[in-house]
Amino acid sequence: MSPTRTYHSALYRDFASIKDRRPGPIIRFFEQHENEIRLLDFDEYFEMLTAYCDALFEAGAYGEHRIVSDEVIAGVIEANIGIYQGKDLFYHTLFRKAASCYHVHRFAEATHILRELIKISPTDALARRFLHRCLFRQYPRWIQGARALAIFLVLWSLLITIVELLWVRTLYLQWVWLFEYVRYGLLAAALLVVAGAFGWHYVRTGWEARAFANEAARRKREARQATEEGR
Repeated sequence: MSPTRTYHSALYRDFASIKDRRPGPIIRFFEQHENEIRLLDFDEYFEMLTAYCDALFEAGAYGEHRIVSDEVIAGVIEANIGIYQGKDLFYHTLFRKAASCYHVHRFAEATHILRELIKISPTDALARRFLHRCLFRQYPRWIQGARALAIFLVLWSLLITIVELLWVRTLYLQWVWLFEYVRYGLLAAALLVVAGAFGWHYVRTGWEARAFANEAARRKREARQATEEGR
């Protein structure tokens, strides 16, 4: 970026003069003038692109943001941009891309991005917690099995309730207590199966996220020590 630049195109001046900096006006301006914006020099084009990318995220347009963020990241790498407008643009954009992937239920992609971010900054507690959340949302097959078992138990409870109402309570009142115990027992078992399965999955994915962050921190320390020893 050129901090001493004095001339700007008319299109850039129009963009800079937008008084309402909420996401909507920025998104509309960029999309109305996209072809012209892409013909500007890199500095002006990239500033508008990053503003558009952030506006998409803040507006909740996560699908579009996920795509546009790739263009921002490519520009960061191509121009070797580090701190931009007061933030680490590469890290900022990747983190928000992971959030967009999460919102559109692309949990595996979000997990991959967060692992790479944690490799860069292993002490980022927010990234670690977000990784845990993404790992948790990727349900293994045994979770589906637990759900199926819980549904099976609930259906049996409903069947027993029907039998109790139509048959036991009219002909065999002495057995009502037994059917009630069985019904409540099946419902309790279904609840325990679901709670236990999701609880264990939550704990296990938390361990996985912490272990990954700790391993990334260890490797970064070793790399730093090796660099210092090689001087």
